Amino acid sequence: MNIRILCVLWLISLGHVASATHVIGSDWRYRCLNTSGDYEITLILYRDCSGIPLCPGTCGDSCFVFADMKGASVGCQNVSYGTIKLQLVSVRDVNLNPLCANAKSICSNMGCATPGTFTPGVERYEFRAVVNLGQSSGIPEACCTVNFSYSICCRSSSFSTGAANSNFYSDMSVNRCLSTPVMNSSPVLTNDVPHILCTNQPANINCGGIDPDLDSLAYAFVPSLSSAGASVPYTPPYSFDRPMPWTGPASGQFPDGIRCNPLTGDISFTPAGPSNFQGIIAVGIQQWRWNTTTKVYQLVGTTRRDMMVWLKSCESNRSPYLTTQPALIPGTSTPRISWIFYAGRENCFEVTAQDSNFNDTTFLSWNAALATRGATFLPAYIPVQRRISGPREDRYRLCWTPADSTVRQQPYLFTIKAQDNRCPLNASSERSFQIFVKQPPVTAGATIQNVVCNQYTFQSNIQTTEGWYMYVDWPVTKTANDRKFEGDRKSVV
Repeated sequence: MNIRILCVLWLISLGHVASATHVIGSDWRYRCLNTSGDYEITLILYRDCSGIPLCPGTCGDSCFVFADMKGASVGCQNVSYGTIKLQLVSVRDVNLNPLCANAKSICSNMGCATPGTFTPGVERYEFRAVVNLGQSSGIPEACCTVNFSYSICCRSSSFSTGAANSNFYSDMSVNRCLSTPVMNSSPVLTNDVPHILCTNQPANINCGGIDPDLDSLAYAFVPSLSSAGASVPYTPPYSFDRPMPWTGPASGQFPDGIRCNPLTGDISFTPAGPSNFQGIIAVGIQQWRWNTTTKVYQLVGTTRRDMMVWLKSCESNRSPYLTTQPALIPGTSTPRISWIFYAGRENCFEVTAQDSNFNDTTFLSWNAALATRGATFLPAYIPVQRRISGPREDRYRLCWTPADSTVRQQPYLFTIKAQDNRCPLNASSERSFQIFVKQPPVTAGATIQNVVCNQYTFQSNIQTTEGWYMYVDWPVTKTANDRKFEGDRKSVV
C-alpha cells in the first residue's frame, strides 16, 4: 500500500495524467526513426470543451497519457509488452471559423487562450513518445505486428446514435518487421476532424491522408470501439457503416446515401438529422505495399480516426463547392477529380471554390500531398489585388511536371478544401483528387500554330477565343474510354 501511494505521488510531481469524460475522437500515427527499431508514436485526442478538462493543469503544464502495447501476430496475440508514456507536445483549438473574429469558441487551450462563446468547441491534444520495437525491445523476433491502444471512460452522454456514456477505446497496429532494412511509417492525417456539418446540405469530408512511404491506402467505415474488438452500441437504423442520418436509399448516388470511398477516403452524404444531432464516425486506414518477391500487396499497418460530429442548421448559408477547368463534362460544374499527367511535361488545371450565396467570399487550400514532388497550388490571380478586383470566388491553379521516376499504376492523391466566410458558422467542403502519372504517348507530332492575331490552330481545329483548351493525343492503341481522360492541356492567352 505504501509503495503504491509513493508511486502515485511521484507521478503527480512530474505532471498531470490526462483523464476526462469528454474525449470525442482520436487519431494515431507512427514514424520509424531508424533501422534499429526506434519509433515515434503519436496519439491525438479531441476534447469537447464543454466537458471535464482532459489535462487538469494550466498553460504550459506537463500532461501525459499511457498506452498499452501488445503483440498482434500468431503466437504472441494479446501478449503484453508493457505500457508507454506519451507526453503532451501541443494543444490547440480546432477552430471551425477562423475568419470570424467575433465567433471564438469556448475552448481555452488549457488556459493559453481567452475563450469565447461559440459552441460546440473542440480542442486537439497531441501526445508523443519514442519506443523501441527492435531486437533490444525483448519482443520475440517472430512477433512482427504490435498493437498500441488507448482507453478512457467515457464518451459523451449526448450521442444520438447509441454510443452515449460508453467507454472510449482506440488502437493501431505496427508491422515492425517491415522496417528492416527499409523504414516504414504510417500515413499522416492532414485535415482536422470536421466536428460540425450543416444539416440538409451535401457533405464531403476527407481525412487528407498522406503516406510518407507512398504505400497504397485503403479506407473503410469501421466500428467505434469500447474495448479491443468490441463495438460501441448502435441504435437502429444506425450502424458502424451507417453512422449518421442520411437522405434517400443508403446505397443511393450522392447526394443521397452514405459511403466511404475505399480508394480516396471521401466520406459523402447529406446529413438529414435535426440540428444538434450528435453522431460518431470511425474510419479505418490500411497501408498496403507491393512485395517484389511474392508479387502481391502486403498489409503493412493499420491506423484509425474516431470522430464525433454535430449537425447544425446553417440557415440560408449553402456550402461552397469545387469546380475544375476543364470540367468532367464540358459546360457543366461537375469537377474532374481523376487526371492523367504525363512524365516530363508540365500539366495544369484550375480549381474554383464556387458559392451560390453571392455575398460570400470563398477560400481554397490543399493538403500539399504532392508539394515534395514539385507540384504547386497557387492563386490564378494577383493575390495583393484580390480585395480590390477579386475574384470573390477563390481560384487556384495546380501545376506539376512529374519526373520519370513517378510513373506508376497507382494514383497520387491529394485533397482540396473550399470554405466560405459566413459568420458565425461558415461552411466548407473537401474533395480528394487523384492523378495517374504515365509515360507520354507516342504521337504524330501535334503542333499549335499562331495563324493570325488571337487565332490559334490545333492541327486543323481553329480556336478564336481565349481560355483553356484540351488537345487529346489519340494513339491507335488507345481505346475510346482512354481518350476521354487523357490529353495535354494547353493555355491559350
